[in-house]
Amino acid sequence: MELVSVLHEDAAQNADTAELLVKEIQEHINGSKQTAVFFAYTTKTIKFVIKAAELVKNKQNSSLVLICFGAENQEQIQHCKDYEVFDYVITGEPEVSSAELLQNLRGTQKTVFITGKTAKAEDLPSPWLDGTLDPVDYNGVVWELSRGCGQKCPFCANHKERIPLPLSRLEKELELFAKKKVPEVYVKDKVFNVDKERALKLLSLMQKKLPDAHYQFSVSADHMDKQLVRAFCALSCSLQINLISSSPTVLKNCGMSFDKKQFAHKIRMLNDNELIFGFNLIYGLPGDTYPSFRETLDYALSLYPNHLEIHRFSLIPGTKLSTGAEKTGIRAENEPPFHIQVSPTFSELDLLKAENLAFACTVFYTAGRAVPWFLSVIHPLKIKPSQFFSDFAEWLRCNNCAKSTGFDPFSQPHTEIEKIQLLFLELKYEEKRLSFAFPVVKDVVCLNGALSRLFAEGEETTLRTMYHPDDILGGSAFDVTAFAEEACAEPCTVRVFNNNGSPDFQII
Repeated sequence: MELVSVLHEDAAQNADTAELLVKEIQEHINGSKQTAVFFAYTTKTIKFVIKAAELVKNKQNSSLVLICFGAENQEQIQHCKDYEVFDYVITGEPEVSSAELLQNLRGTQKTVFITGKTAKAEDLPSPWLDGTLDPVDYNGVVWELSRGCGQKCPFCANHKERIPLPLSRLEKELELFAKKKVPEVYVKDKVFNVDKERALKLLSLMQKKLPDAHYQFSVSADHMDKQLVRAFCALSCSLQINLISSSPTVLKNCGMSFDKKQFAHKIRMLNDNELIFGFNLIYGLPGDTYPSFRETLDYALSLYPNHLEIHRFSLIPGTKLSTGAEKTGIRAENEPPFHIQVSPTFSELDLLKAENLAFACTVFYTAGRAVPWFLSVIHPLKIKPSQFFSDFAEWLRCNNCAKSTGFDPFSQPHTEIEKIQLLFLELKYEEKRLSFAFPVVKDVVCLNGALSRLFAEGEETTLRTMYHPDDILGGSAFDVTAFAEEACAEPCTVRVFNNNGSPDFQII
C-alpha cells in the first residue's frame, strides 16, 4: 500500500492546485494496488478540499482511500455537501487513529467517522524527524510547538487545554531545519508567549540553531514584556496578535475583557523596538455594530500595525456562541465557513458594508504596505481611517476592483497596488483642495514602496521624485502640508538598491 500526504490546509483553493495534486499522487503510486491519501482541512478550507478530493477520485483509476482530518467535531464537515467523497473522516487528534486505520485499510460504501485518540505529547511522532515530510520540498515549514490552546475563546472550536510538545523534540527539529536551510518558519502555537519561561528557551534555541530564518508567531499582547521583546528582536520575525474588537459591549458578550490603555502600552513596546506585528479583527460578534466595527478599525490603525487580518464572525457548530444562537436572533450560513448573515445589531446590509470596508483596508493598507506613511498621509484630509477606507471601498466598486469581482490584491505586483493608492490619494487631495501637497504624498508613497520591494522581493527600483530623498524620508515630511508649503523642490532620479545587505539610494 502506498501512503500519500501531499495536501496542506489551504493548498486546494483552486483547480490548478488540485490538478497538480492528481499528478503528484500518480507519481507516488508506482503500481501500488492501494493508495491512501490524507487531506488536512480547516473550517475555512473544507469546501476547497472536498473539490480537490472529488477531482482526485474522478481522475485516478487506481484504488484510492481518501482520509480527511482537521476538525474537533464531525458537525463541521457534515454541514458540507459532498463530504461523502471521503472514505474516512478523523475528528480530533489524528496520529494514533490514522496509524490504527492503516493496519486494516479498505474502501467504504459510506463515510466512516472516527474519533481521534489522544496521545501523550512525548508519544506524538514528528512528521519532520520520521521523514514523512521533507523541509526541502517546501519554501517554509509549519512548526508545531503545542496542541490545543487553553484560551477558550467562545467563537473558537479549539477548546482543548494547551499541551506543549517536548523541548527535546523541538530542538532536534530545529537542527533538521538548519541542516535543510529552511528560510521561513510558521510557528504553530496559538499563544506562543503564554508560558514566558518556555518561550524564552525556545527563542534562544531558534537564535542559536536557526538564526537566519524568518519566523511568524501568534502571541498575546497581555503576556508581552521587555524581556520577551528583546528576545524576539534577536530574530527576524513577525507577530500576530488577537485584538478581535475594542468594543466593551462586544467583548462583554463574549466573556472577554479589554483595557485599551494597557493594550496600547504593550504595543508601544513593539513599535519602540521596531518589531513587525499585525492584528486579527472580527466583525459581527454578538452586540457588534457597523459603527463599533469602524471604531475598532480606527483604534487598531492608530497603533501602527504592519497588517490587519479582518474576518467576518463564523458561528461554528460546537462553539460556546453557537449554543442557542437562533434564540438570540443571530442567523448564519449552514455550511462552512458558517459566516454570520444577520444579527439583532448587524443587518445584512451593514455586514456587506463591513465586508467591503475590510477588503478596502486589505487592498490599500496591507497589500499596499502602507504602515510607514498611512496616518501622516491621511491626516491633512481630516477624516478617520474607517471613513477613508469606506470611500476607497466605493472607489474600488466603481473601478471594478471590489471583492465581489474576484480581485485579489496579493496576486498583483506591489507596483500595481501602488498605482491604485496614488490614483485614490490624488482624488482625495483634490476633493479637499490640497492638490498642492500631492507631489509630497506621491514621493512619500513611492520611496517607501521602493524600499518595501527591496526588502520583500529584493527588487531594485529607479524612480523620479519631486523632492530630495533625504528630505522625504526625514521626519519633516510627516507633516505633509507644512512640508509642501516650506520645502524647496529638487527633482531627482533616484536608484533604490541593496548596498552590501542594507537598503540604500543614490541620485543618478
